Amino acid sequence: QILYPRKRFFDEIVEVLRDSGRVVPLYNDKHFSYRWDWAKEMYDITRTLKIPFMAGSSVPLAFRQPNLEIPLGSRIDEMLVVHGGGPDAYDFHALEVLQSLAETRHGAEHGVKSVQCLTGDAIWKAAEAKLWNPALVEVALRPELGEKAADWRKSMGSAYLIIVRYRDGFIAPALSIPGNRWAAAVKIKGQPVTGCNFDIGPWINRNLFKALTNAIQTMIVTGKLPYPIERTLLTTGMTEGVCRSRTDVGREWMTPYLDIKYRPTDFSSYRENGDSWKVLTDKEPEPKGIAPLGTLQP
Repeated sequence: QILYPRKRFFDEIVEVLRDSGRVVPLYNDKHFSYRWDWAKEMYDITRTLKIPFMAGSSVPLAFRQPNLEIPLGSRIDEMLVVHGGGPDAYDFHALEVLQSLAETRHGAEHGVKSVQCLTGDAIWKAAEAKLWNPALVEVALRPELGEKAADWRKSMGSAYLIIVRYRDGFIAPALSIPGNRWAAAVKIKGQPVTGCNFDIGPWINRNLFKALTNAIQTMIVTGKLPYPIERTLLTTGMTEGVCRSRTDVGREWMTPYLDIKYRPTDFSSYRENGDSWKVLTDKEPEPKGIAPLGTLQP
């Protein structure tokens, strides 16, 4: 895990708020902390002090191609998320995408029972145990790759699989295979399986933040969150649990502390709908970026 000092920054900010006698909206990049006890403390403090507190990933706000709308309260038979990043940081993004979809299921959300990270033969044994459905991978990748999606098994050399077991019995997997992508497949009861590519827009990941910054700005102005902060509290604990399972050779990591309940909301108005990419296309040259030391990158 990357030990980002978010908790230290948070504590220093809260000290200023306490001294000033007033609060202001606060955004925390990605998950709260790499430690669950610190993450829960951050959440509890914001509730006690009534700080408008937002966190999370930009990916759930990405342009969905084709448009995948899951009405709240849907009876979801099965689902799968596919991502192409590495452990920890990209796991968090994948789990945020997964949770943003899973929370729409009937009766959700009541928390997570356990998480597990599997590699090698254990991935296929989990498929035999019906913990995940490999057929959903091609469905998820087809919007991006077309016919090439059928060859996804050729990329399984460095793959790993995350299994999330929810307290209500629902099971949701996230598969990591090489490639800069975010995709999902969802089977709603009585409907065919639907695949979706979370399009990051031109210039690789650079424009993925447009919808997120709009949501942050709206939160700062109105004090209202685009979606429940409990989603990211839950994915924070899930991410830490996945790291623990990975270092424990794939053991199922029990998460009784993730007894987190919340009501999901419709956040579709905050999502990128594709109009931005009609103005800003792949033909536009990418502007120079800023390196950490302040020098311009080519």
